Amino acid sequence: MSCNNQTLESLQIFPSDEDEADRIQLKNDLVKLAFEGEFSLPFNYNDLQNCKILDIGCGPGAWCIDLSTKYPHIDVIGVDNIDMFPAECNLPKNCQLMVANVLYGLKEFADASFDVIHIRFMVLSFTSAQYSQVIKSCWRLLKPGGYIEILETDLIVYSAGPVTQKLNQESK
Repeated sequence: MSCNNQTLESLQIFPSDEDEADRIQLKNDLVKLAFEGEFSLPFNYNDLQNCKILDIGCGPGAWCIDLSTKYPHIDVIGVDNIDMFPAECNLPKNCQLMVANVLYGLKEFADASFDVIHIRFMVLSFTSAQYSQVIKSCWRLLKPGGYIEILETDLIVYSAGPVTQKLNQESK
Protein backbone atom coordinates (compact mmCIF):
# COMPACT_ATOMS: atom_id res chain seq x y z
CA MET A 1 0.00 0.00 0.00
CA SER A 2 1.42 3.40 -0.91
CA CYS A 3 1.75 6.21 1.63
CA ASN A 4 -0.97 8.22 -0.11
CA ASN A 5 -3.53 5.46 0.46
CA GLN A 6 -2.73 4.91 4.13
CA THR A 7 -4.76 6.59 6.79
CA LEU A 8 -3.08 9.19 8.96
CA GLU A 9 -3.58 6.92 11.97
CA SER A 10 -1.62 4.08 10.33
CA LEU A 11 1.26 6.50 9.65
CA GLN A 12 1.49 7.71 13.25
CA ILE A 13 4.71 7.03 15.10
CA PHE A 14 3.05 7.08 18.54
CA PRO A 15 -0.33 5.57 19.46
CA SER A 16 -3.25 7.96 19.95
CA ASP A 17 -3.94 7.35 23.60
CA GLU A 18 -3.80 9.14 26.93
CA ASP A 19 -0.01 8.77 27.11
CA GLU A 20 0.30 10.44 23.71
CA ALA A 21 -1.97 13.28 24.81
CA ASP A 22 0.22 13.71 27.91
CA ARG A 23 3.38 13.69 25.74
CA ILE A 24 1.95 16.39 23.47
CA GLN A 25 0.91 18.45 26.53
CA LEU A 26 4.44 18.16 27.95
CA LYS A 27 5.91 19.21 24.59
CA ASN A 28 3.62 22.26 24.56
CA ASP A 29 4.68 23.17 28.10
CA LEU A 30 8.39 22.79 27.27
CA VAL A 31 8.12 24.89 24.10
CA LYS A 32 6.24 27.56 26.04
CA LEU A 33 8.86 27.55 28.79
CA ALA A 34 11.79 27.59 26.36
CA PHE A 35 10.57 30.09 23.79
CA GLU A 36 7.94 32.35 25.34
CA GLY A 37 9.00 35.90 24.64
CA GLU A 38 11.94 34.76 22.49
CA PHE A 39 10.27 35.27 19.14
CA SER A 40 8.69 38.44 17.92
CA LEU A 41 5.48 37.99 15.97
CA PRO A 42 4.55 40.70 13.46
CA PHE A 43 1.37 41.34 15.46
CA ASN A 44 0.22 41.54 19.06
CA TYR A 45 -2.63 39.23 20.11
CA ASN A 46 -3.99 42.04 22.30
CA ASP A 47 -4.49 44.19 19.19
CA LEU A 48 -6.51 41.57 17.31
CA GLN A 49 -10.23 42.27 17.47
CA ASN A 50 -12.96 39.89 16.22
CA CYS A 51 -10.12 37.56 15.31
CA LYS A 52 -10.30 33.86 14.42
CA ILE A 53 -7.25 31.64 14.83
CA LEU A 54 -6.86 28.09 13.53
CA ASP A 55 -4.42 25.59 15.04
CA ILE A 56 -3.67 22.66 12.71
CA GLY A 57 -2.68 19.41 14.40
CA CYS A 58 -3.76 20.66 17.82
CA GLY A 59 -3.46 17.29 19.59
CA PRO A 60 -5.19 17.62 22.96
CA GLY A 61 -5.59 21.37 22.36
CA ALA A 62 -3.08 22.75 24.89
CA TRP A 63 -1.93 25.66 22.69
CA CYS A 64 -5.55 26.54 21.82
CA ILE A 65 -6.66 26.46 25.44
CA ASP A 66 -3.68 28.54 26.58
CA LEU A 67 -4.26 31.15 23.86
CA SER A 68 -8.02 31.37 24.31
CA THR A 69 -7.62 31.67 28.09
CA LYS A 70 -5.02 34.43 27.80
CA TYR A 71 -6.97 36.29 25.09
CA PRO A 72 -10.72 35.85 25.69
CA HIS A 73 -11.53 38.29 22.86
CA ILE A 74 -10.07 35.88 20.25
CA ASP A 75 -11.88 32.81 18.86
CA VAL A 76 -9.52 29.82 18.66
CA ILE A 77 -10.31 26.66 16.72
CA GLY A 78 -8.07 23.61 16.88
CA VAL A 79 -8.27 20.66 14.49
CA ASP A 80 -6.72 17.23 14.69
CA ASN A 81 -7.49 13.97 12.94
CA ILE A 82 -8.01 12.18 16.28
CA ASP A 83 -10.15 13.21 19.24
CA MET A 84 -7.88 13.43 22.27
CA PHE A 85 -9.55 16.62 23.44
CA PRO A 86 -10.70 17.49 26.95
CA ALA A 87 -14.46 17.57 27.51
CA GLU A 88 -16.09 20.54 25.80
CA CYS A 89 -17.45 21.77 29.15
CA ASN A 90 -13.82 22.24 30.31
CA LEU A 91 -12.90 24.52 27.39
CA PRO A 92 -13.01 28.31 27.44
CA LYS A 93 -16.09 29.66 25.62
CA ASN A 94 -13.88 31.06 22.84
CA CYS A 95 -12.15 27.73 22.18
CA GLN A 96 -13.42 24.96 19.92
CA LEU A 97 -11.60 21.67 19.25
CA MET A 98 -12.76 19.46 16.42
CA VAL A 99 -11.84 16.34 14.49
CA ALA A 100 -10.90 17.17 10.90
CA ASN A 101 -8.50 15.61 8.45
CA VAL A 102 -6.43 18.46 7.01
CA LEU A 103 -5.56 16.29 4.01
CA TYR A 104 -9.16 16.73 2.83
CA GLY A 105 -8.61 20.48 2.50
CA LEU A 106 -10.51 21.66 5.59
CA LYS A 107 -13.57 22.29 3.44
CA GLU A 108 -15.61 22.72 6.61
CA PHE A 109 -14.19 26.27 6.68
CA ALA A 110 -14.90 29.02 4.17
CA ASP A 111 -12.17 30.73 2.17
CA ALA A 112 -10.45 33.64 3.95
CA SER A 113 -11.97 32.80 7.34
CA PHE A 114 -8.91 33.00 9.63
CA ASP A 115 -6.67 35.87 10.70
CA VAL A 116 -3.91 33.60 12.00
CA ILE A 117 -3.14 29.95 11.28
CA HIS A 118 -0.75 28.09 13.57
CA ILE A 119 1.10 24.86 12.71
CA ARG A 120 3.64 23.31 15.04
CA PHE A 121 5.64 20.06 14.84
CA MET A 122 3.67 18.59 11.94
CA VAL A 123 6.59 17.88 9.60
CA LEU A 124 6.80 14.24 10.73
CA SER A 125 3.06 13.72 10.28
CA PHE A 126 2.99 14.22 6.52
CA THR A 127 4.92 13.39 3.40
CA SER A 128 6.46 16.39 1.64
CA ALA A 129 3.60 16.43 -0.87
CA GLN A 130 1.00 16.25 1.91
CA TYR A 131 2.69 19.04 3.88
CA SER A 132 2.66 21.20 0.76
CA GLN A 133 -1.06 20.40 0.31
CA VAL A 134 -1.76 21.44 3.92
CA ILE A 135 0.06 24.74 3.45
CA LYS A 136 -1.98 25.37 0.26
CA SER A 137 -5.14 24.85 2.29
CA CYS A 138 -3.83 27.34 4.85
CA TRP A 139 -3.39 30.00 2.17
CA ARG A 140 -6.99 29.41 1.05
CA LEU A 141 -8.27 29.78 4.61
CA LEU A 142 -6.18 32.85 5.48
CA LYS A 143 -7.75 36.30 5.33
CA PRO A 144 -5.88 38.92 3.29
CA GLY A 145 -3.25 40.43 5.57
CA GLY A 146 -3.37 37.39 7.87
CA TYR A 147 -0.45 35.35 9.21
CA ILE A 148 0.63 31.73 9.06
CA GLU A 149 2.88 30.79 11.97
CA ILE A 150 4.90 27.61 11.39
CA LEU A 151 7.25 26.08 13.95
CA GLU A 152 9.06 22.92 12.87
CA THR A 153 12.12 20.97 13.89
CA ASP A 154 15.32 20.67 11.89
CA LEU A 155 15.55 17.06 10.80
CA ILE A 156 19.29 17.25 10.15
CA VAL A 157 21.42 15.81 12.96
CA TYR A 158 24.72 17.63 13.43
CA SER A 159 27.98 15.95 14.54
CA ALA A 160 26.54 12.72 13.19
CA GLY A 161 28.17 9.32 12.93
CA PRO A 162 28.26 7.39 9.63
CA VAL A 163 24.77 5.88 9.87
CA THR A 164 23.16 9.18 10.88
CA GLN A 165 25.08 10.98 8.10
CA LYS A 166 23.46 8.58 5.65
CA LEU A 167 20.03 9.33 7.13
CA ASN A 168 20.78 13.06 6.88
CA GLN A 169 21.51 12.65 3.16
CA GLU A 170 18.26 10.76 2.63
CA SER A 171 16.20 13.45 4.35
CA LYS A 172 17.42 16.20 2.01
